[in-house]
Amino acid sequence: MSRTSSLPPTRGSTAPVAAPEASRPAARPATGASRAWAPARVRDPRLRIRVPWLRALTWIGALVLIALPLLTVLSTGLSTAGLAALRDPAVPEAAVNSVVVAGASAVVATFVALVLAVVLDRIRVPGGAALRWVLLLPFLVPPFIGAMSWIALFTPNGMVNSAVRAVFPDAPVLDVYGPVGVVLLMAVHTYPTAYLLIGAALARIPRSLEEAARVGGSGPVGTFFHVTLPLLRPALVAALVLGFASNLSDFGIPALLGLPEGYTTLTTLVYRFLASATVVNPLPAASAIGVALLTLAALAVWVQARTAGAAEASAGSAVASGGQSVGAPSAGARVAGVGAAGTRVAGVRAAGTRGAGVGVDGLRLGLAVALWVFALAATVLPLVALTVQSVLPAPGVPLTAETVTLENYSRALANPATIDGAWNSLVLAVGAGIGCTVLGLLVAVLVTRTRSWDNGPLDLLGLLPQALPGLVVAVAWLLVSPFLGIFDTLWSILAAYVMAFTALVVQMVRAPLASASASLEEAARMGGAGPARALLGTTVRMVLPTAVLAGVVVALTAVRELTISILLVAPGTRTLGVTIFNLQQAGDFNSASALAVLVAVLGIAGLALAYGVQSVGVRRFGVRRSESRSIPASSPASTRLPDAVAMSDDRVPLADSRAGSADGVR
Repeated sequence: MSRTSSLPPTRGSTAPVAAPEASRPAARPATGASRAWAPARVRDPRLRIRVPWLRALTWIGALVLIALPLLTVLSTGLSTAGLAALRDPAVPEAAVNSVVVAGASAVVATFVALVLAVVLDRIRVPGGAALRWVLLLPFLVPPFIGAMSWIALFTPNGMVNSAVRAVFPDAPVLDVYGPVGVVLLMAVHTYPTAYLLIGAALARIPRSLEEAARVGGSGPVGTFFHVTLPLLRPALVAALVLGFASNLSDFGIPALLGLPEGYTTLTTLVYRFLASATVVNPLPAASAIGVALLTLAALAVWVQARTAGAAEASAGSAVASGGQSVGAPSAGARVAGVGAAGTRVAGVRAAGTRGAGVGVDGLRLGLAVALWVFALAATVLPLVALTVQSVLPAPGVPLTAETVTLENYSRALANPATIDGAWNSLVLAVGAGIGCTVLGLLVAVLVTRTRSWDNGPLDLLGLLPQALPGLVVAVAWLLVSPFLGIFDTLWSILAAYVMAFTALVVQMVRAPLASASASLEEAARMGGAGPARALLGTTVRMVLPTAVLAGVVVALTAVRELTISILLVAPGTRTLGVTIFNLQQAGDFNSASALAVLVAVLGIAGLALAYGVQSVGVRRFGVRRSESRSIPASSPASTRLPDAVAMSDDRVPLADSRAGSADGVR
């Protein structure tokens, strides 16, 4: 007989109705476990505090530096003059070429990245950590310097053609000019980004799903195609779209490898419009092409969102169900029905981690050799060829002890254009790092730590430039800078840098900000601190190492930037990237190679220094390393490099190392 409550009904209440035993919730555990039985209450870290002056300053900066230029380029591109410029026969041809090379290179890069992720992170070949470093070298080198490296590698007397002629004397000269070279080099500079995305997603897949499929009778190939690959679909689509959008707006590779063969893309067409008199009014035409680029990028992002949404839903259900919905039906039942299932699963794990004998070890060794050959051919040899060209007196001179000279370095460094370009690049890089850090940190703090109706629009405005091609940003500031009185000055380039790179800072700092507990801010408020001091003295102080790292990444990106700088360049505003590009275009290949080698070495050393600065900052401010380095999975690849290159064979991707609370403060 069901029991009812022993308490009599009070006035105004109804008598309790006896519930069936089956539908009644289970009794709570004893007092010792009652707290664990109760569901945890997730507390919103955002405080109901108001900092109106801080919000107003942030909105002014975002509107002037992001919204105003974007609206200007949209209105100009969609005007009558802008739409009329699209009737130029060169525009459709350049658009088709852009889509072809961007799409083909993104597909090749995604495939290469998938192979690298599986071999390095699942099969675990010998020397995986060193391989990872070498394979990520294209991530550290600007694309236009990579193009110069490949040109040096495939010169008539370069390493490749010399080796081919030694074996086949009558073989034709190989070169990298034209669409094939553009696609291959874009893929080389895109696969590190795709690898970081796919590798992080692969590390998040529970190994138990693959083990269950193996226990259910599936082989390694079947497990990969029916379990692992479907769960990687969101990351594959994201890598494909990110690579397509990035290559669509690239200027250096199509300019150096495509233009000599008459192969024009949208970015090089805009450069031709602005640098020559082929168009009477180039700004509306450039704006219209910028709107076309923006439309293509937005369409790619929309397709990615539609396809990745369904894929993530199916992947989530697969993970929640233990893998039964992704190609291992009734695997759980099989494991449960076999008495030695535990040892079978353990055997699968052991086979996956230790190998199954000489055959597996031989396969790993063979894969390691193949990857080293690919890494040396795709990343190391071009840089070696560029270095060799920089120490030769002229192109085509054979490398001997008598021909080696450092005259190119001394001549390039003594050139007044180089000195001015280096100084301008340094000033712009430092200014962009400071400006992006301040604006990005303010946006992230207000969005993640306060409550307001305008948090959504502010967040969107802060992240929107991440999807904008650099060409759109440059054209936007060509239109806006005359009205602000900064036309043909360094201020216009600096403003364009801040617009383009603020999203990097927002993405890098928002994860630790969003995951930090509100208890420190509440304690500061109870201690008498004002709203601004409570934010700046606690949570913001905790993420300062990450903010400093973000600023350094922005500065290193800006000092090597070419697409924005070459469209906004004016007398007295030439940057280092523009100087190298002009030397290459003028035929002074050896001096351009010398400067390119210096820029590449400084870029690699700078990122290593940034990693060290962040580590010092972590110790200085007393924040856990995982908290200061946590980067969201949706962040751009360029912000992931310090984490990626620090990974070892048993790495845990930092995209998953979310900061837990504010207890990282000692």
